[in-house]
Amino acid sequence: CISDAQQRLRSVVRGLMPVEAIPEGLMAALGTLAKQSEAVSGIACRFECQPPVPVEDSVPALQLFRIAQEAVHNALRHAEATQIVLSLKREAGRVEVSITDDGRGMGDMPTGHSGTGLEGMHQRARLLGGDWSVQSRDGGGTVVICWVPSPEPVRNTKMPLSPGHEVRE
Repeated sequence: CISDAQQRLRSVVRGLMPVEAIPEGLMAALGTLAKQSEAVSGIACRFECQPPVPVEDSVPALQLFRIAQEAVHNALRHAEATQIVLSLKREAGRVEVSITDDGRGMGDMPTGHSGTGLEGMHQRARLLGGDWSVQSRDGGGTVVICWVPSPEPVRNTKMPLSPGHEVRE
């Protein structure tokens, strides 16, 4: 049926470009990632972002999403977690995404594990001029944190109409 084909096509397109090219796109995509991960796995997964963190540039937004996606995938696949929390915040001129789980931590990584997902997260962060860390948490679990430079959002209080005229918000 045409309707089914359209749904499948939309799903493929969303997979290729999961972050809309709008300032709120990363927040929306991370929220969807958390909901879909919980629905598919049955593991509690939530997204926290207070206050909102608009990201104007879609390039770092997509890369931060892919880092979060890989970290969630790792938690679902390897951690034996019962809860995963994704968070997004802006502070000190940087945007930070973190993924925390309550699973078994990093100490039990299999010998010979290539860590290609971990290496990919590292490369994505570095390409954006940022960095990342992954470590076991006290009391169990793992936290992945990635941060990239980001200017504070511009808050325009004046909007010029023409020379000598302006509108105040």
